[in-house]
Amino acid sequence: MTVTASKLGSSPITLDWTNFTNTSPGAGSAQSRNVLSPSEAWTKLKARFEQVEVGFYNSPIDPTLSQINETQALADELRRENDFTDCLF
Repeated sequence: MTVTASKLGSSPITLDWTNFTNTSPGAGSAQSRNVLSPSEAWTKLKARFEQVEVGFYNSPIDPTLSQINETQALADELRRENDFTDCLF
């Protein structure tokens, strides 16, 4: 058994690389052999981020995606009311 999981620096995230290079079912078909290089794959994925098809990537710099203004307004309202025992954001 090969161990393929690894931690990302000191973060609590662990990635399991076990199936990273496996092909999809139907291996051998012309479609399954269309494998991109890592830079091509990143370029294609980044284009999806930029078209807001996938939003996580830009959320720290995009107030619409992060909802930071709405979150701040809710936190301010809760602080004004001062009627809570626990709050998790």
